[in-house]
Amino acid sequence: MLARSCQEVALPFVVFSLTASTASTGVVQTAGMIAFLRFALFGGVLVDRVDRRRP
Repeated sequence: MLARSCQEVALPFVVFSLTASTASTGVVQTAGMIAFLRFALFGGVLVDRVDRRRP
């Protein structure tokens, strides 16, 4: 979680310094959040379906 938090802070500064565009920064942040949510939801479904009692 610490690495994800550091990325959330640093990435907008890097994108803005490279492009000098707040719109590009927003697009990159939005795309990253959509990807994160898709994988988090998939991971949650997968964890719920795994039987933890089986050795």
